Amino acid sequence: MSSPMAFVAARRLRYPLSGAFFAPGDLTDAALVRAIAALSSDAAAAAARSPVPFQRRNATSLVRRLRVLAAFLESLEESYYRHPPRLPPLAAFCLGELYIFVSKAKLLLEYCSESSRLWLLLRNPQVSSNFHDLAQELATLLDVLPLDDLCLAEDVREQVELLRLQCRRSNLFVDPHDENLRRKIYSFLARFDAGEAPDPTDLRSTYVDGLGIGNASACCAEIELLEEQVSNQEEDMDLSVVIGAVALTRYCRFLLFGFQEMEVESSCGDQRKASRKRPSSQGSSDFS
Repeated sequence: MSSPMAFVAARRLRYPLSGAFFAPGDLTDAALVRAIAALSSDAAAAAARSPVPFQRRNATSLVRRLRVLAAFLESLEESYYRHPPRLPPLAAFCLGELYIFVSKAKLLLEYCSESSRLWLLLRNPQVSSNFHDLAQELATLLDVLPLDDLCLAEDVREQVELLRLQCRRSNLFVDPHDENLRRKIYSFLARFDAGEAPDPTDLRSTYVDGLGIGNASACCAEIELLEEQVSNQEEDMDLSVVIGAVALTRYCRFLLFGFQEMEVESSCGDQRKASRKRPSSQGSSDFS
């Protein structure tokens, strides 16, 4: 039987595009349009409030697409206040698929902003592929969407057409800066495996300048998130790599920051104890 901590970790950092997605089946056409418009706006606003440490270009492109979709849906919603007939069946189907797309986009952006920096970096190629897959999914959806059957302002129609072309022409983008950092981490792990200590200057450059982990508290937070991720067996990451990243970060915590902020270590222990106490009550409420 899995522990409460494993349950919470799986909920917190579950891979965003796994599992099945469904559009709500009990909404009117107008209510569905409103729901997707609100979801698109919320996802874009949340991403703006919590910038991602990596995948910046991919995330920025996705947020821009969500804003175009929000404008399209708001225009469609306004037209329905004036002319409230039912949507054509194909348009209604496409809107249901659009709800699923926006849900996936929101989860992917949340995953990128809430994950450990190291975890996100280690999964850089896979996460880049997820962004590309979403772009292709949206392009296909907009290919099928019958714009001629919808009452839209001309400028909004042009934005949607342009969005479709941009998504269709988009290529997989893996940020070379992020990839260089990822390879650095793997090179440090390889040196540890060989019984050699990485160069402290390289470690500082990678952790402080590259990852933005600039003090003992930030190291502690990374370790907490990575240890939780070890409990989550739903992703295809080699857990030995994650465990190695935890050990590397512990090493950096003392090598780079010494014994400054001595209270950090005890506070980390307190957080771990508290996190082990919280899940039992939360889990019971979720399953009641």
